[in-house]
Amino acid sequence: MRRIKRRNRWQKIFYSPPVLLLCLLLIILLVRSVWQINTKREFVTSEAEALQAQLKRLEERKKTLEANLQFLASPRSVEAEIRSKFFVAKEGEKVIAVVPQQEIMSGLATSSSPWLKRWEEFWDKLGV
Repeated sequence: MRRIKRRNRWQKIFYSPPVLLLCLLLIILLVRSVWQINTKREFVTSEAEALQAQLKRLEERKKTLEANLQFLASPRSVEAEIRSKFFVAKEGEKVIAVVPQQEIMSGLATSSSPWLKRWEEFWDKLGV
């Protein structure tokens, strides 16, 4: 009988509204903290994926730059690169700029001078 009374007393304590409210509050706090941890995990995962992609791009760029550096190791290739990028020539050499025919004709067509229009007609008659 004493056991039953003792058990009944503990049941009254555990099932009392303040204790149940406290348990509910603890459950809410636990769920909230788990939710925050999950949110942080998702953020870190997305950041890690972005950093992996950036690392891959940087490694590809590094390979390209190393290939360019290896190409520019000789003085001859440095000279060729300078000539191609800056259109320069050595002393005594001349640079010739080749312009496509369409650019020349479009430049003539936009001008308003009558003699240039005649010149264009002349070239059209020749089939050039």
